[in-house]
Amino acid sequence: MSHLIRSKVALCVGMAAAVMLLVGATDAAAQFGDGGMGLATHKAKAAQALHAKEVAKELGISDELTEKLVTAYVTSRSGCRADKTSMGRCDVHDARQEATNTGQSKLEIALKEFLSKEQAAKAIVSLGVCIDQWDHMVHVLAGLNLADDKLYEALPLVRHYVLNVDKALAISRKARAEGIGNQDFRHAGEARKEYRAKLDAGLRQILSSEQFAQWKRSAPAGGGGMGNRAHVVSDR
Repeated sequence: MSHLIRSKVALCVGMAAAVMLLVGATDAAAQFGDGGMGLATHKAKAAQALHAKEVAKELGISDELTEKLVTAYVTSRSGCRADKTSMGRCDVHDARQEATNTGQSKLEIALKEFLSKEQAAKAIVSLGVCIDQWDHMVHVLAGLNLADDKLYEALPLVRHYVLNVDKALAISRKARAEGIGNQDFRHAGEARKEYRAKLDAGLRQILSSEQFAQWKRSAPAGGGGMGNRAHVVSDR
C-alpha cells in the first residue's frame, strides 16, 4: 500500500513538473482546469464545430453527414469535464481522463451510426480527444476573418500540432508512471517547441503579415490547456 501511495505521489510530482516545464508557472492551473484557455462555452463550441467540419472536409463526406459529425463531436466534448470540487490535482487528472475515455467511447458509437467503419476510424483519431488548447487556437484563427480556402488550409496545421504535442505528453506520462525516463517531460517540452516552430512556419505561408502578428499575440507558444486523450494516437 505504501508503495502505491509513493508511486501516485511521484506521478503527481511528475505531472506538476511537466506542466511547469511545458506551459510555464503562470499557466499551471490551466493545465488541470476545465476550459484551460478561458473561452466562453459558446466560443468553445463554435471552435469545436470547426474542428469537426475540417475533419469532415478531409473525409470528403456530405453536408448532411458533416452536420451529424459536428453534433456528435460537440456533444462528446461537453462530457469531457470532471467535477473538480474538493479534488487534488491528481484526482482531477484521473477524473478528466475517465471522462475523456467515456466521451470517446460514446463518440465512437455515435459515429458508426452514420459513417462507414473506415471513416469513423479516421475521424476518431482526431476527434477522440479533449484538448482545450485546440479550441483556443481555432478560435483565434476564426477571428482572423480568413477566406474559407485559407481557413481550411490552416486548420489541419493546428490539428496536427495539437495531436503531436498531446502524443508526446502521453508518452512522457506513461514513462514517468512506470518510473523510467526522468528526462521525458523535458523532451516533451522540446518536442512542443519544435512542433510549434513548424506550425508557425506553415501559418506564415498562409496568413498575411498582420494576421500572423495577431496569431502570435493571441496564441502564444506558452499557452496551456492541453487536455486528455483516451488513447495515444499517431499523426503526421
